[in-house]
Amino acid sequence: LGVAGTSDFNWTELASLDPQLEQAGYTHHFLDFDGKHEWPPKEVVSEIMDWITFDAMRSGKIQTDRSAVNRFIDRNDSLANSPSLAGDPYQQWKVYRKMKHFLQGLTDVTALDGIISQLEKDPKVLQRHKETEDQLKLEEELRQNYSGLLREPDPSFWKNEAARLKSLADKPAADGKPLVYKRILGFLSLSAYMYSNNSLKQNNPEAARKYVEIYRLVDPENSEHRYLAAV
Repeated sequence: LGVAGTSDFNWTELASLDPQLEQAGYTHHFLDFDGKHEWPPKEVVSEIMDWITFDAMRSGKIQTDRSAVNRFIDRNDSLANSPSLAGDPYQQWKVYRKMKHFLQGLTDVTALDGIISQLEKDPKVLQRHKETEDQLKLEEELRQNYSGLLREPDPSFWKNEAARLKSLADKPAADGKPLVYKRILGFLSLSAYMYSNNSLKQNNPEAARKYVEIYRLVDPENSEHRYLAAV
């Protein structure tokens, strides 16, 4: 089971791995939620606990609890057919796919396979899959580009670039591109932290100073850069 917020820099790796695990036939699922690199909301935590419990049932470590399985089915089937998801076949597809992954090995999922197969032909679902592929491709290109630029730190460049990325991250868009830039800012934050820390360990205060400044520019709300600057 993978879990990540849609703005979390780890989301990209998990989203890329998910279809590979599906194709290979592994028992798996990727739960994402609206958030960054942080603890998931309580409703997602509840689903994590469901997965752990169901996995223990699948492996025979605990006895299969049919009432728990049926509650999960009823809850998610109601969600998939709720007014809030009416007209949103992609979100319905996500719910039914989650049901299939959670329930495999515990009950017959043939009916779910049929529903999922039908939804995957929906133009709106196909469009969302295309948008996700485009996001992943763009994000990989940006990571490679920025990784090269970080090797020769230039705070003056990053001052303008961080502002540009933040503007793109805050720009409303229906294609999910703002999430790409939010994840890129998270990636740059982690990278700048690692470069700062390594520079300090290598007794290179000049490089550390530049990386700490980049850290501040890309992630001003994180107080860690203040600690590194003081060191």
